[in-house]
Amino acid sequence: MNHPEILLLRHRIELADSLAKHTQWASSIGFVPTMGALHPGHLALVERAALENKAVVVSIFVNPTQFNNAQDLALYPHTLDRDLALLSTLLHLGTPIWVYAPGAEDLYSDGVKAQSFDFQGLDSVFEGADRPGHFNGVGTVVSLLWKAVPAHRVYFGEKDYQQLCVVQALKRMEHRDLEIIPCPIVREPNGLAMSSRNERLTDSQRNRAAWIYQTLQEVADRGRAAAPNRLSPHGLRSLVTRAAQEAPDFQIAYFDIVTEGGMTPVDQWVTGEKYRALIAVVFHGVRLIDNIAL
Repeated sequence: MNHPEILLLRHRIELADSLAKHTQWASSIGFVPTMGALHPGHLALVERAALENKAVVVSIFVNPTQFNNAQDLALYPHTLDRDLALLSTLLHLGTPIWVYAPGAEDLYSDGVKAQSFDFQGLDSVFEGADRPGHFNGVGTVVSLLWKAVPAHRVYFGEKDYQQLCVVQALKRMEHRDLEIIPCPIVREPNGLAMSSRNERLTDSQRNRAAWIYQTLQEVADRGRAAAPNRLSPHGLRSLVTRAAQEAPDFQIAYFDIVTEGGMTPVDQWVTGEKYRALIAVVFHGVRLIDNIAL
């Protein structure tokens, strides 16, 4: 690998052997775990990893244990050739990229099943309440990937904010000597958070889905405003309820205000504390999530 290239590896032992042959990059490996169907949001993570490390590993694995809905798993797109082509557009940065795309049996060597974790309640609300067992699946696959990839920095997007909090908790639980790098949400021109699920919407529906970010922006404006114009957390919840009544094709799965790094809803503001507004909606059968800092 004298010149940067994409190297596709299907097995853990192949990945370990390949990394071991290139000791010049062993001291600085950035890792971007994905489920494929890559879009510019993913590429932003890989680009940052390429700029901050000597080499990058991107995993592409649709993890079955984090889906509690068989139809959702069946509908998840598999676009490996397209993903590799997109990743190759980043080679001009001069950083080699390994793509680890294992089968389930390779990653889950002891059977494809999720472990049980005690995430101290981080996993029992919001996405966890609507998708039982989801974060046990996330924790299991991330733990297995950390064992397979000797990374120094791991990059996660802030769109899946609850997942980010769970992964940070997992790092503490497993005493991992790595750095988790949260990366800002990448949005479509209309503000819709980029997601592989967006592909299931028509063009007109994607335009309409900008309602989610527009609503969050209004929440942020009213949540940051100086007194007396600042709304309380309860007032912000009422604001979103009214907005949803005026846009009945958006079904609110949840909306709430939590402290940064936690998943406990708040009822009043505390000076010096930082907050996030979290939202999930079902729009034309597609579940979309987003969040914004207050």
